[in-house]
Amino acid sequence: MKRIPLSVLALSVLVATAPAPAVFAGVPATPLLPDLFAWEDASRGYMHNGTFDTTTQPGRALYRFTAAIPNIGDGPFEVFEVTHPNNTQDVFQNVHDSFGGVTQTLMGSFPDADPAFGHLFLVGLAQYNLREVLPGNGVGDVVASHDKTSFGLVDSVAFDTSLPGAPPARVYNSANSNPLGVSVGWADLYTSTLPGQWIDATGLPDGQYWLEVIIDPNNFVQETDDTTNTTRVLVDLTIPSIGIPGDLDGDGFVGIVDLGVVLSSWNLNVPPGNPLADPTGDGFIGIEDLNVVLGNWNAGIPPPPGEVSANIPEPGALGVLGLMCLSSGVIGRHGLGGGTVSP
Repeated sequence: MKRIPLSVLALSVLVATAPAPAVFAGVPATPLLPDLFAWEDASRGYMHNGTFDTTTQPGRALYRFTAAIPNIGDGPFEVFEVTHPNNTQDVFQNVHDSFGGVTQTLMGSFPDADPAFGHLFLVGLAQYNLREVLPGNGVGDVVASHDKTSFGLVDSVAFDTSLPGAPPARVYNSANSNPLGVSVGWADLYTSTLPGQWIDATGLPDGQYWLEVIIDPNNFVQETDDTTNTTRVLVDLTIPSIGIPGDLDGDGFVGIVDLGVVLSSWNLNVPPGNPLADPTGDGFIGIEDLNVVLGNWNAGIPPPPGEVSANIPEPGALGVLGLMCLSSGVIGRHGLGGGTVSP
């Protein structure tokens, strides 16, 4: 029996599994690129019928909506990822061609990959914006924005399976597969409840805005047409008023100023004590009110430097409170002191 050197065998395997040549019989292969866009459809609720979420991020009003990304190009939008031991993820686009070959190109390397589900961590697949509406429905400035990270690409819903090259059934059907993708004539669906499917509208006035979805804002994806990636729809928003427990001065942050509000009326009834210092609403400013502040310490967004209120307590007041807490055996409902105080 003739022995075949291992090096020759390995070379034969590489040749057998290599992509099809870029040129066949003098004719170059044609790349079959995808073409992605944002699907707006009121009947399906895509980019319509959004709702506000005030629980995922306490103190923030997140506008959630459903988005869908169809592929109407010449070939699939297919990605392959490699996650390294340091949690950096390299995401590649697999470009198919007319000879059946595949060319792999790096879309981006993303550090600290931490998918909420699946295994993909494709940062910036889409960008969600709220824009001002100018007279005559003109498009104004961006007033709120959020970059969408994709954790999976699948054939969620059919868009138009009559397109050339569109498969009649799903090809990419699991977010745990590698590669992932969106076939021609199919769309990847992001329902409003998914992680990151929102724009932070906290603090914006009620009114009409342009909801804008931009697919591939950083041009990571090779496509047949990059000019169709932006879709806008008018939305009328009534934005919830957000209150953070412990934010007694209403500046959107729980910190030293709010502690000062409580200490300035410590052990007082309301009135004469400051009503803002009584977040529990029991008519007495004491330890329960202090716990509301301390239990939400650092919640919200800190005010810019130089805008902190002058309502900060004197250092002596903080020192006295600390000594009182340390010297007290039990903290009662109506103050600080030893012994047991019944509620």
